[in-house]
Amino acid sequence: MGRAEFLIASPLGRGPFDEYLIKDVVGVIAETDPERAELLSRRVPDTETDAIVAVADGLLTVATDRAERVARSVPTRCEDWEFALSEFVVRIAEVDRFAAERIASCLPADVRNEALVPVVTAHASVDPAHAEDLARTISDDDEALVGALAAVAAGYADSRPMEARRTLEEARQLAHRLSDSGFARVTGLIAVGAAAARIDPATAAEILREAEPLARAIEARWKSSRMKALEDLAAAWALVDAAQAERIVRSTPEIDGWRRTDLLLAIAEEAARRHGLPLRPAPKD
Repeated sequence: MGRAEFLIASPLGRGPFDEYLIKDVVGVIAETDPERAELLSRRVPDTETDAIVAVADGLLTVATDRAERVARSVPTRCEDWEFALSEFVVRIAEVDRFAAERIASCLPADVRNEALVPVVTAHASVDPAHAEDLARTISDDDEALVGALAAVAAGYADSRPMEARRTLEEARQLAHRLSDSGFARVTGLIAVGAAAARIDPATAAEILREAEPLARAIEARWKSSRMKALEDLAAAWALVDAAQAERIVRSTPEIDGWRRTDLLLAIAEEAARRHGLPLRPAPKD
């Protein structure tokens, strides 16, 4: 057994089949021997779903076809695999949108709907018509459909403005029908507001103003969800009005330290981009 196989089976006191170590080891091997890296997945027992998916993660940026093959073997090998594979769909969508779509098709319906949102988003920036077709396959999950349609609207913004407005309005109306007792409506409105920034900034501002009290009303016991909602709201405002985005960040005590610094920097960079300003001073001749 090679050294890599030994590390995967007995990873130096970190517990057998440690997925973080596996991902690192496979990633290094895949740079020179992707076939061997793929074969390492067979050394992981079928009971270790996260570890098998970690092999796919290690292959992701080097050999996407092999990563997809390992990932698609998971349903036939493992139990309780749905969540791990749905998370992998999010990651592979950033690299290969068609592979992500194929893997998402392996998921059961109740998991597939949410997993399709990042796949639709990846398609929307390149082929919004295909993205819309895929979004229409989402059923019995209005929250996922709102996010998907918002991504489609943003994808249509530059090339097909009428289609952009049509899908944006549909997403907005659907968001208003989501429950306001949890996070669904505020999450949907923020997604629609961010999409509207590319289509109709005035509408975007109207939607984001509506979303703010819902985000701030999230109960304190859901601190991380409240903070994420407000961070997403600030990011959406940055596409329209930097001052409003900065206000959100500075008026939210939960957003502090390095996170506040990063968000304020991102807001400044987005403002510079919108106004056509260089992000860094031009080098002197």
